[in-house]
Amino acid sequence: MRKVGVEEWLLKVVQAMYRHAKSKVRVGDTYSEAFDIRVGVHQGSVLSPLLFIIVLEAISREFWNTFWKNSFQSFKQSSGISEARDKQPICAYVQWF
Repeated sequence: MRKVGVEEWLLKVVQAMYRHAKSKVRVGDTYSEAFDIRVGVHQGSVLSPLLFIIVLEAISREFWNTFWKNSFQSFKQSSGISEARDKQPICAYVQWF
């Protein structure tokens, strides 16, 4: 969440919601003993989809920074694109067939 710019106070609120989370399993009318939940999001919580989106955003940014940015730099070097042209959007370098 920090990687995508979520403010620290909000991060602490979410952490507090998930700290010491416990659950039980119901089978018919019988419940299991409570057990700790260490991973995942709360089922049915309106916050869960938002947390999922935040995680995907962080993953996509990491992917862009490690794979695409490096690939684009390699493309620029191999194609001889000058630094002056570096400010153009990537679509300026793509030829459509």
